[in-house]
Amino acid sequence: MKRDIDLIKELLILIEKSANELSTQIIELDGFTENEIFYNVGLLISAGLVSGKETSTKDSRSYHFLSLTWEGHDFLDAIRTNVGWKAIKKEVKKQGTSLPFSVLKAIAIEAVKGVVGL
Repeated sequence: MKRDIDLIKELLILIEKSANELSTQIIELDGFTENEIFYNVGLLISAGLVSGKETSTKDSRSYHFLSLTWEGHDFLDAIRTNVGWKAIKKEVKKQGTSLPFSVLKAIAIEAVKGVVGL
């Protein structure tokens, strides 16, 4: 399964808006399967963007998570703007493949810096 940057963005926004603990068992996002959501939440946790843990049992798979981390907020702030998001999408399309997270973040931050004059 592949990392889906569009799903990552949707999940980060959802987690930021949530005032309570979330579980992958209750998340439904149009256009994404349960497996895709589960996989990408796992990536968010392992990348340190979201605080959470796997709580799967023999009968069901699940992650529980509480909030974005500082790093998660920074990344979401960079991609929330059209400038940062468009820069990422443009570069991914240009490369024709997925890019490492550190590169995606750097692209978004540089795009936002250009807008604010840094």
